Amino acid sequence: METFLAILVLMTLALVATSPRFYRMRRIPAVSVLMTGGWLAIAAGIAIGPEGVALIPREALLNATPLLMMALGWIGFVIGLQARREVLANVIRDVGRLVAADVLTSLLIFGGVSWLLVWLWTDRTSLAWLAGPVGLLSAASLGWSMETRSLLRDRSSRSQHVALLLRAGGTLVSIFAIMWFGVLYDLPSRGADGALVLDWSQSASRFGITVVMSILMGLLGQLAFRHAGREREQQLVVSLGLVVFVAGLATELGASPMLASMLTGVVIANLSGKEFQRFERFIIEAEHVVAVLLALLAGLLMELNIGTWALVLALALVVLRVLAKPLIFRIGTPKLEEASGLEARQLDVAGPVRQNPLALAFAVGFVLAEGSQFNRQLLTVVIISGVVVDFVPVVLSLIPRFRQLPASTPTEEVA
Repeated sequence: METFLAILVLMTLALVATSPRFYRMRRIPAVSVLMTGGWLAIAAGIAIGPEGVALIPREALLNATPLLMMALGWIGFVIGLQARREVLANVIRDVGRLVAADVLTSLLIFGGVSWLLVWLWTDRTSLAWLAGPVGLLSAASLGWSMETRSLLRDRSSRSQHVALLLRAGGTLVSIFAIMWFGVLYDLPSRGADGALVLDWSQSASRFGITVVMSILMGLLGQLAFRHAGREREQQLVVSLGLVVFVAGLATELGASPMLASMLTGVVIANLSGKEFQRFERFIIEAEHVVAVLLALLAGLLMELNIGTWALVLALALVVLRVLAKPLIFRIGTPKLEEASGLEARQLDVAGPVRQNPLALAFAVGFVLAEGSQFNRQLLTVVIISGVVVDFVPVVLSLIPRFRQLPASTPTEEVA
């Protein structure tokens, strides 16, 4: 009964938080940051969870792990639907260098620093044990937030181009981030004594089964959508059924539900006709509700008592993002013209700094897979670093050098 009530409360709060009344509150910049990043929902989760009034016990959520994994599967499914061949071919041509620069640099820098600090924090040297935390933190470092409307203060052609690069590059990096996290998620296995070991053959077999299962379910889903036709209700049932089955089976296999669902979405996106493409907009709109649900879960599952090393790790991730991400963006977009005046600099600097929303999904999935105190502390590290860097645009807007000029200013336009 506790598990049922916990899910009911979470779904109710998620629907309320995405209602038009709450959406209008985004007109306030600070509130917009808190809502867009899911930080208000996380605070609500903390308030009703074990760290607050204990309305929902943590054990009730962990007992419902297979069902809650569906939320992670839905996010992976939506990302996969955006990976159409013709879209990827056009996007890669424009942002391929940016994606390569972010992936290679982020994995090297963030992965290396995370490895060092987790090792100093825990004094663990086992590769099998470190693969999970380092994989989580390195995957969470990839990309940035694709939301750019809150950063656009002018409508110059250059600002629009930067926003397009951020959205397109962030989407492509997100696909790779899910793949990277899924591979490292699948790598460690439990030995006979319960310890984590690297069984390469078992991991490869599990990964192969996951890929084959996802492709087959994608083919089956494509046929189901064809029979559903244009009936939105039937298409919704097919979508939910696919995500529940794929995410649930991946969880039972010990694989990442996000990766399995994303691969299923990729197959469907490249085989389905125009009927499904119209329904795709409805699916993407529902992603906001799932994102709020995940944020509530994060607040319920996080560990507030994290200690000094966790704070050092969170601070290190913040500093790395602030210093490295704008530089990576500039290296990856060498043909991007300089801002005319200073009006567009905020978008260049703050846009790549903000954390990818998938980071929260990775961390929640990591805790749901194994709800240890250390994993919950890592979730808190991801939340702390994410909320701090999300306020970078607000801070920059208070600095005259980065404050954007009015839209009527002549220097705003780019020749």
